[in-house]
Amino acid sequence: MNVIIPIGLFFVLLCFLLRNNRGKGEYIAFTIAILFTAGMLSVRYNFGTDYITYSNLYDLIQYKDISAWEGGKMEILYIQMLELFPSYEIYIAIQTFLWFGLIWWFYTQYTEKEFLWLVLFFLFFNVAGISTNITALRTNVVSILFIPGFYFLMNNNKRDKLFFAGIVLLSSLFHRSSIILLPLVFINNNNRWNLK
Repeated sequence: MNVIIPIGLFFVLLCFLLRNNRGKGEYIAFTIAILFTAGMLSVRYNFGTDYITYSNLYDLIQYKDISAWEGGKMEILYIQMLELFPSYEIYIAIQTFLWFGLIWWFYTQYTEKEFLWLVLFFLFFNVAGISTNITALRTNVVSILFIPGFYFLMNNNKRDKLFFAGIVLLSSLFHRSSIILLPLVFINNNNRWNLK
């Protein structure tokens, strides 16, 4: 995965150079950077702390011997989700593309084009960027659910806040620590957030 750093530097510089372009060059460079990185990381093997752990869990699920799992009680929806995939590698590839698709959607929606190079810089060179996020597999599932759900939290009506609470409760069945996001429902925002 050391190849990600020089590739990241290339795309950061490309987006930086295109930042004041009148066309959509920076969006195109940002999109290519996300797709290329997702493609490379979707075929990774044994990268990160969770990879082998959940690979072993996947094997136990396939052999119908989940009782041999030493990790204690696992969140039930994560186990059921793993049962859906024909191989662990396909699960990794699909989750990687979903996570990077979420990153692409979020930042192209809520970031001015002049700053997409900075987003790439933080994604590639920040400790909590790509390298951390591709190792935390269950956390990625939660972020795939939670970040789009954040849109509903920003609307100040009860129905959307209840929907967000439902997303948090659903997320907690993948990773129980996500329940800590539930108090966000009680934030009263009298003014709607201006996202554009």
